[in-house]
Amino acid sequence: MQYELTPAQRALQAKARELARSQMGAKEKAAREVYVDDKGRVRGILFRMKTEKSGTKTPVFQIGIMSTLESKIVNTTVSINLHGAPALTLEKLPSYHQDTIVGFSLQVTAPLGQYDETRIVNIGTNRWILRTELGVSKALGDWTFEIAPSAAFFSVNDDFYGGHRRAQDPVYAVQGSAIYGLRRGRWVALSGTWYTGGRTSIDDGPSKNLQRNSLLMATFGFPVDRRNSIKLYASTGLVTRIGSDADTFGVAWQHRWGGGL
Repeated sequence: MQYELTPAQRALQAKARELARSQMGAKEKAAREVYVDDKGRVRGILFRMKTEKSGTKTPVFQIGIMSTLESKIVNTTVSINLHGAPALTLEKLPSYHQDTIVGFSLQVTAPLGQYDETRIVNIGTNRWILRTELGVSKALGDWTFEIAPSAAFFSVNDDFYGGHRRAQDPVYAVQGSAIYGLRRGRWVALSGTWYTGGRTSIDDGPSKNLQRNSLLMATFGFPVDRRNSIKLYASTGLVTRIGSDADTFGVAWQHRWGGGL
C-alpha cells in the first residue's frame, strides 16, 4: 500500500534535494580552485637537514599538507627547528644528551571543506585560521623544562548561519612542563596550560564568551620492552570560565618499528 505524502513532507524532501545540490556545487567549485592529486590530497614539501658548523645535521624545515576536499579541511603546518636537536643515527641516539632546543611552528587552515550556511555545525569553517607556536626545551641534569607560548588568529566568516557575520578574537595560550627522568627509561611530568581570548561576536554584537581557562596534567611513562612503551596520564581543570571543565584519565601505548630496533 502506498501513502501519499503530506504537503509538509513534500516540502521537506524538496528542501533536502536543494541542500544536496548546493553542497555538491560547493564541493565541485572547491575542487576546481585547488589542485589535488588523484587521491584527493594536496602535495607537500619536505626539507629536513641542515649541516651545522660543527658538522652535525639538524632538521630545520618541514611542510605537510593533507586534505580530502570532499569532506575535510585543508591545513598546512610548517615546523622550524631553530636550535639544538641534531639529527642522529639510531646508534648515536643513546649517547645523546639534550641541552637547549628551540623550535617554531606555523599552521594555516584554509576555508575549504564542506560548508552549508543553513547549518550551525559544519565540517568546514569558512574562514582562515593561523596558529603560531614557539617551543623551548632545556635539560638540567635529570630534569627537562619546557615552555610553549602560542597564538591562534581567525578571519571573519561572512556567511555564518543565516547569512550573518561571525568574528572571533585571537586565542593566546602558554603551556609549561617539568619532566623528571627516572631510571630504566621511566619518567614523570607535571604540565600546566593556560589560555585566554576567543571571544566571538555575531554582526559585531556584544558577547560574553571570553575564554580564560587553565588545566593541570600529570604523566608517567615507562618502557615495556625495546619496541613498546606505556604512558599514563590524568588532567583536571583548575579555572574554567568558558568551555569544558572535566577530569580526564587515560592510557597511551606507543609501538616503534624499523630497522635496527
